[in-house]
Amino acid sequence: MQQRSLVRRAADEYAKGNYQVALDFYRMLSNQLGEKNFEVNIWLCQKRLRREGRRSADQFPLKAVKVACVMDEFTFHCYEPECDLLPLTPDNVLDELDNFNPDLLFVESAWRGKDELWNRKIATLSKELRVALQWCKERQIPTVFWNKEDPVHFETFLTAVQQFDHVFTTDIDCIARYKVALGHERVYLLPFACQPRIHNPIQVIPRKDAFCFAGAYYVRYPERTHDLENYVAVFPKYKPLDIFDRNFGKDDVNYKFPPQYDPYIVGTLPFNEIHKAYKGYRYSINLNSIKQSQTMFARRVYELLGSNTITVSNFSRGVRLLFGDLVLSSDSGDEILTRLRRMDSEIEQKHQLAGLRKVMLEHTYEHRLAYVVRKALGWSWDSALPVIVVVTLVGSQDEYRRVVESYQAQRHARKRLLIILKHPLADAQLASPDDQTISIVDSLKVAESHLRNDLNRDDWLAVMMADDYHGPNYLLDLAIATRYSDAQVIGKAMRFQCTAEGIRLLHPGNAYREMGRLPVRSSAIRADALPREQILLPWLARAQNEEWKLPGLAIDPFNYCLDGQNSQDAASIRARVDDLKLDAGLPLDQITRAAEDIPPAQLDESTVPKWNATRLMQVFGQVIHSQISVEVKPGGLSIDSNLPEGKHEYLYAKQELPVGMLPTTRIMDTQLELTPGLDVQYVFRFLNNNKQRINHVIHTANRNHTATIPPGTAFVQMGWRVCGSGTATIKSLLWGHRKLEPARLLGRSDTLLVTNHYPRYDDLYRNAFVHSRVKGYLQRGVDVDVFLLRPNVVTSYHEFENVDVLTGGPQALCNLLDNGHYKTVLVHFLSREMWEALERYPGLKLIIWVHGAEIHAWHRRKFNYQDEEERAKAIRESESRMAFWRGILNPITSNLKLVFVSRHFAEEVFEDLGFRLPDEAYTIIHNPIDTQLFAYQVKPLEQRKRVLSIRPYASRLYANDLSVSAILRLSREPFFSELHFRMIGDGKLFEETVEPLRKFPNVTIEQRFLTHAEIAALHKEYGVFLVPTRCDSHGVSRDEAMASGLVPVTSSVAAIPEFVDQSCGILAPPEDAASLADGIARLYKSPDLFDRLSKAAAQRVIQQRASQGILEQEISLIAPALDRIADGRPISFLSFDVEALPGRAPHDPVERLIWGRYDGQEFGIRRICAILKQYGIKGNFLIDFSACLLYGDKPVRDVVEFLLSEGHELHVHLHSEWVVRKWGLRSKDWADGPVGMDMLDDTLSRSFLQFAAFKYRTLVGQAPVLFRAGGFRFNASTITAAQKLGFKACSNFNSGRHTDLWEGQSPAVINNEPFRWGDDLIELPVDLSPEPLSLDWGIYLGMFDRILSRKRLRTFNLTLHSWSLLTRGKQEHFTGHSAEHEERLHRICEHLIANTRPTGYAEFLSGGVEISEQADCHCVLTPSAFAAPTRQCSICGATYGMPLNSDVCPSCGSRARHRQILDVLNQTGNPFDGRSALACHANPVEMQAFLAKAAKVVNFDVRPLGYADLQMDIQSMDKVEDSSFDTFIAVHVLNHVFDDGKALMEIHRILKLGGVALVTIPCRENSPTEPCANVIEHYGPDALSRFGVGTYRRYGLEEAIDLFSTFFTVEQYKGFDELTSSHDYVFLLTKDRSKAGSTVQ
Repeated sequence: MQQRSLVRRAADEYAKGNYQVALDFYRMLSNQLGEKNFEVNIWLCQKRLRREGRRSADQFPLKAVKVACVMDEFTFHCYEPECDLLPLTPDNVLDELDNFNPDLLFVESAWRGKDELWNRKIATLSKELRVALQWCKERQIPTVFWNKEDPVHFETFLTAVQQFDHVFTTDIDCIARYKVALGHERVYLLPFACQPRIHNPIQVIPRKDAFCFAGAYYVRYPERTHDLENYVAVFPKYKPLDIFDRNFGKDDVNYKFPPQYDPYIVGTLPFNEIHKAYKGYRYSINLNSIKQSQTMFARRVYELLGSNTITVSNFSRGVRLLFGDLVLSSDSGDEILTRLRRMDSEIEQKHQLAGLRKVMLEHTYEHRLAYVVRKALGWSWDSALPVIVVVTLVGSQDEYRRVVESYQAQRHARKRLLIILKHPLADAQLASPDDQTISIVDSLKVAESHLRNDLNRDDWLAVMMADDYHGPNYLLDLAIATRYSDAQVIGKAMRFQCTAEGIRLLHPGNAYREMGRLPVRSSAIRADALPREQILLPWLARAQNEEWKLPGLAIDPFNYCLDGQNSQDAASIRARVDDLKLDAGLPLDQITRAAEDIPPAQLDESTVPKWNATRLMQVFGQVIHSQISVEVKPGGLSIDSNLPEGKHEYLYAKQELPVGMLPTTRIMDTQLELTPGLDVQYVFRFLNNNKQRINHVIHTANRNHTATIPPGTAFVQMGWRVCGSGTATIKSLLWGHRKLEPARLLGRSDTLLVTNHYPRYDDLYRNAFVHSRVKGYLQRGVDVDVFLLRPNVVTSYHEFENVDVLTGGPQALCNLLDNGHYKTVLVHFLSREMWEALERYPGLKLIIWVHGAEIHAWHRRKFNYQDEEERAKAIRESESRMAFWRGILNPITSNLKLVFVSRHFAEEVFEDLGFRLPDEAYTIIHNPIDTQLFAYQVKPLEQRKRVLSIRPYASRLYANDLSVSAILRLSREPFFSELHFRMIGDGKLFEETVEPLRKFPNVTIEQRFLTHAEIAALHKEYGVFLVPTRCDSHGVSRDEAMASGLVPVTSSVAAIPEFVDQSCGILAPPEDAASLADGIARLYKSPDLFDRLSKAAAQRVIQQRASQGILEQEISLIAPALDRIADGRPISFLSFDVEALPGRAPHDPVERLIWGRYDGQEFGIRRICAILKQYGIKGNFLIDFSACLLYGDKPVRDVVEFLLSEGHELHVHLHSEWVVRKWGLRSKDWADGPVGMDMLDDTLSRSFLQFAAFKYRTLVGQAPVLFRAGGFRFNASTITAAQKLGFKACSNFNSGRHTDLWEGQSPAVINNEPFRWGDDLIELPVDLSPEPLSLDWGIYLGMFDRILSRKRLRTFNLTLHSWSLLTRGKQEHFTGHSAEHEERLHRICEHLIANTRPTGYAEFLSGGVEISEQADCHCVLTPSAFAAPTRQCSICGATYGMPLNSDVCPSCGSRARHRQILDVLNQTGNPFDGRSALACHANPVEMQAFLAKAAKVVNFDVRPLGYADLQMDIQSMDKVEDSSFDTFIAVHVLNHVFDDGKALMEIHRILKLGGVALVTIPCRENSPTEPCANVIEHYGPDALSRFGVGTYRRYGLEEAIDLFSTFFTVEQYKGFDELTSSHDYVFLLTKDRSKAGSTVQ
C-alpha cells in the first residue's frame, strides 16, 4: 500500500510539472523495487528538467557541480575545495542565482553566515531566504538544508527546514521526528567531517609533548565543564597542558574560565592559525556538549584525527559508535591516562595512523558532498581513491609467490599487478592465481615498453620488491595520501629495515614531511610525473637502489619493511610493522543505511493529559489582533501572522486559571505540539491571589519542558509569543513529556549482553563481575554490546573503562533487537521486564547466567527478614518469582541455556523449582578471576597479622556483623595489638555495623568503593582476607584475594566448600564468629600454616577459576566455532598428543617428553602454551592416560591442571601397548611389537576406553568428548566402544592411511571431511601428521592448499606432540631443543591465524555444525577374539591378564570393597543419584564411582584431610542440622569408631525421613564381634592421640544387623569383586517412622 501510494504521488507530481520532486520519488522507488522498473520514469523526469534549463549534474565530476550556498565561514571553507561553490549574499540573492545558475541550493543552520551577512536570517525564514527558495522552486532546482545544530536546535530551525526539498541532519535520532513534522521521507544523516586540505598530517611545526585544548568555556553546559575539570585535575600530572581560550580577553562571565585554569591558558588562536593547536601538540582535548546523540558530536574530533593527533575526549555515544577506540573517550581523566600509559611511541603512531585512515576513507567533506548530491541530484560518479599499478620483476618461484601473496593481501581495492619474469618459469611453478588484476609477462615482451605504457593519467605507479615485506595497508595508505597532498611522489622515507641484528628504523622523524627525494621501492608516483622516455625493464632492474628526485611527501613508516621477507622471524616483522588491532567504530555506510531505513516516529501519548484546539480556544477566548488571527480548524488551532520580520507580540488567555484546575502538580511538565511555518512559543504567567505577576516562563514548541510553579501562585495565565510572519497549527498542549526515544538504536556487535546493573565511575561495585567478563571477552576478540535495562527511564549512554553501556527500558531493548543483527543475547539477573522483551524473539540464542537473588526461594535468604511482615512479603515475592521461572523453564525451549556459577547453586535451584533441567539445557561455569591483575606474590610471614575486609554493607547476606564479632573476640587475646585490620565498604548497614570497632587503634575503617586496581594494590599489603557470608553461589571478591595469596577466612555455607576447603583456607561453621576468630588466631600462631594456605589458595584459583580458562568456556558457549567464520575462512584444529612413552627417553620420560626439561630450561607443553598464547590460539591437548599406569596419577594430574589453567581443551589419548603390558595381557593372535587399539576386540576395547574415560573424569572433572588412539590405530570395536561410553567424537581417521578400515564411497570421507560413522559417532579426520614441524615449508603450504581445496566442510586438522619442539638423537631418544621446530611452530601459528579460524574440538562440536551421517561408512576391520582369561575392574574398566598381589586395582586404586559396593548398586540402583549426600571419609574412588551424580555432596573426616569439606567426628556431627540430607555413606568407618551406636544415632539424626545410609564393615558369618588392638601402623600415633582414629573391630554378621536394626530398616546384600573373586556384605539402612524415636540403650 505504501509503495503504491508512492508511485501515485510520483505520478501526481510529474503531472503537476514538479519534475524534481517526481524524480526524487522515482529514485526512491528504484532503490526499493529495482532500477529497471523505473528507469523510463527517471529518464522522462531528467529530460523535462533539461528542457527547462537544468543540467544533468550526474554527468559531471563532483568538483564541477555548481552549488549555491548559505553557510557559516568555517563550513564554507570545508566544502569549497570539493565543488563549484558560490556563497549567496542577502542583498544580491536573485542576481547571484541568475548569473550562477546552480545545480543545487545548500543552506546550513547558520547563525550569522559567511562574513556575518545572514545574521538571524535562517531560523526565522527571512525574506531573502524565501526569495532564494522561490527562485529554485520555479526552476526545479533541488534545495538542501543541513541542520548541524541538532538535536538542541531541532525546533529552532524547523520552520525553515519545512521549505526545503531535502533535509540532512547531524543527529540520526532526529530523523524520525523530521519525517513526522515534514510529512516526507527525504531526510538523511550528514555528520561533520574533516577537510583534508586543512586537516591533514603534514607537519609544519614541531609537536609539543603536551596536551592542548583550543575552545571555549561554557557555563551553560555544566556537564561539559565538569568533564574538563576532571581532565585538568589529572592531565598536568602526566604531561603539560596548554589552553587556547576562544574568548580570551573578554569579560562575559558565561564564557570565562574560572581562576584555577589561569596557569594553563596561553592565549587565543585566530581561525587561520588553528593548525598550531591541531598539529602542534602530541595530544589534543575535545569536549562534547552533546553526549547522548548516536551521531552528533563536536566537529573537532574529525579535524584532530585528520591532523594525525592523539585525540582525547569526554564521552559521547556518537564518538564511540563512529570511531570506537580511535578516540580515547571517557569522562574519567584517570581512565584516559591509563590508556595513554599503555602506549609507547610506536603504538601511539599506529593509533594516529588508524584514526587518520578512518577519516580519510569515510569522513571527509568530499564524502559528505558526494552523499548530498547523490540524494538531491542522483549523482552517480565515484569519488574513489586512485588506481595504483604495481610492477615487479621476479626471477624465481619463491619471489613470484611472495609478490603475489603481498599483492593479494593489500586492502586497497583499485589496484593492478604486472609481474615481469626475468626468465621463463614453468606453469607448474607459477600456479597462476585466479585474479583478473594480475598480469604475467616475459621480460622479452616488454623489452621496449615505456614506464607510462598502459597507465591512465590519474593512475599511480608503485614497485614491489620480492625481498620487502608489504603490510596489508601499504598501498591503501599511499592512495589515501592523495586526498591531502598534491605531491607527485608519495612514499616512505622513514621506514623499517630487517638486518642481521634485528629490525631497525631508518631516518626517524621523516614522517609526513615534504621531501625532495624518496626511495623508488617504497613509493608511488603519479603517472603524469613519470619520465616520458624511460624504458621500463632497465629501470625496474635497478629500481631497488633508485630514488625519485621530485617534490614528494613522506608518510608513515608502517606496513613496510625493507628486506623483511628475508627474516626468519616473520611474526616479529608483522608485530612491529603492521597495524594495531583496534576497534575503529561502525562503517559510515552501515550507519547511513540504517538512517535511511528509519520510519517516521510513532508517538503514543494516550496516558498523558492533553488539551486540544477546542480546549485551548476556550481558555484563550477570541483573539483580536490586526496582524494575527487565531482560529480552530480541522487540523488544530491555526495561527496566522503578518508581523514584520523580527517583530513579536504576546497574546494572553482571557482565563486566569486557578492552580487546582491544571492537570499537573507543582512540577509542571509540558510540550506544545506545533507544525512548522511560524515562530510560536508558549508562555505561563504565575499570579498571586491578587492576580499580580510573581514570575513567568517562556517555552519553545515541540520540546519537553519542566517548570516549577513558584510558591504563592494562585492563578496561571497562558499566552502565545508570536514572532514574524507565517502560518502554523497547534495540534495540542501535552501536560507531560513526550517520550522522544531514538527510533533506531545502533549496535556494534552480533552479541548483546543484558543486565540489571553495570558499574559507573561513581558506583564501582554494581555487577562488577559482569564488567570483568565483558572486558575479558573484548580482550579475546569477542565484541559484546551492553544493555542496562531500567524500566521507565529515558534511553541514555555511558562509558566505563572503555565499555559502552546503553541504558533504557523494555521498549528500547525491543528497538535494539528489532534491528535483527543480534544472534546471541547474554542475560545476567533475568527479570520479568527483560523476559517480556526477549521472548518476542524466538530466533535469538539466549544464554542466561543465574547468580542468586533473582531465582532463590525466600528461605535461602531468610536471614534478611527482621519481622513477620518482611517475611510475609518475601514469601509472596518468592512465590511470584518461582512461578515466573517455572513458566520459563518447564518446558525449556531449545534456544535457551542457563549458566550456573556453581554446582551447589544449581542443585539448590532445582530443589526449589521442583524439577531438574536436562543436562544439555544448563552448564556450570565459575565466575572468572583475573589472575593477572590479582597476581600471586609470595606473602611475607608478617602479613599473617594483617587482615583485610572489602565488602558491601547492603544487607545481612555479607555477614559483616560476624566479622565485627570475630574482631571483638580477638580483642581479648594478648596478641591482638599485633594484628592490624582494615575494613572497607559501603552500604546502608555500614555505620551501625562497624561502630563497635572504632575504639580500636589497630582497626582502620574506610567507607568507600574501590576500583579493581585499588583492590589489587591493597592485596599486596595484606595476608588474610576476612570474608564470612550467609549465602553465596560463588564469592568473587574472596577468589580475587585468594589469587593474590591472601588466606580466606570464611563460612562453610552454600557453595563456599565448592571453592574453599581446609587445604587452602579457614572454614568456619555458619553463624560462628568464634570459629572465624579462632581461624585468624591459628594463622597468627602458625606461620607455617599461613604460608601453606597462602600458596594453596592462589594455586586453587589459578587452576580452577583463572579468567583465561573460564572465559574460553564462556566464549565457546557464546560464539561457537562456526558462528565466528563470518569471513568464510576454514576451521583449523591444532592438537598435541601429550605422552611420555618410555622408549623415547633414556630416563625421566615425563620430565623429558612432556615438560621438555633440558639444561635447566623447558621446551615442552609450557613453551608450546606460551607460543599458542602469543597468537591467541586454543590448543587441543590429548592426554595419554597410559602414563597413569606407568608413573602414577600425580604427574598426570600436574599436567592436566597446568593445561586447564592455560585455557586449552583436554581430550583422551591412549597408547594401548602400555596398558597391555601393565595389565599383563597376552594373546596368541598378537604378533610381536606394540599392541594397538586396532588389535583389540569389543571387550578389551570397551575396557581400555572405560579406563581412560575414568581417569579423564577423575583428573579433569568432566565427561570426555573426543578420543584418539596411539598411532592412530583403531578398528570397528574402537568406534563402538567410544560411542557406547559417551564420547562424541574420535580423531584417528585419514582417508589415505585407513583405506582398509572403511567401506563406501562418500565424497566427504574420501576428502577427509568430518563425518559420522554408521553408529553416529563423529570423526574429525587427521589431515597432517605425524610431525608437521619437520616438513619443508613449501610442502606444508602445498598440502594445506590441496587438503582444503577438495573439502566442502573445510577443516584442517594438524597433529603434533608434547615433544614436538625437541630433537632426536641416537636410539630415537629425544636429546634437546630444536630451534628449527620452534620457528616452524611459530610460522604455522601465523599461517593458521592468517588463513583459518583455529578452534577446539569440543568448541567445534558444540557449535551446531551440520555433519551428515555416512550410512554406508562403517569401520570393517575387526580383530580375532581374545581367548586368554582376564579379570576386569568394574570401577575403571581395567582388564588384567594375571593375578594381582593385592585387592587394590593398579589403575584406579579401588579396593575390593568398592567393587563389591558397585556390584550391589548395579543391582539395586544408586540411591545417591540426584540426591544430597553426607559422606564420611569418602576417598576419590568413592566420590567418582558412587557419588558422581549426587545432587550435593558434603564430605567430612575427623582428620583435616585435603579432600574433606568439613572436619568433624561421626560420633558428634555438630556441624550438620537435623534431617538435612537424603543419603549417607560410610565405607569401613564404623569399625574404627569407639562408640558405633552413637555414630549410628547421629546418622539417623541427620537423615531425612526415608533417607538411606550405605554402610560397609568387616564382618563374618556365625562369629561374634571381636575388638582388635589399635591399628596405629595404619593411621599413625598422632592420629590416635589427636583424633581417636585407630580403634578397630571385626563384626559378627548377626550382631551387626541387630545393631543397625535399632535405628534403621536394614537391607543386606552380598557384592562380588571379579578381580579378587571375593564377596562381602553391603548394608542399606533406611530411616522410617517406625525407627524415628530410636535411642541407644
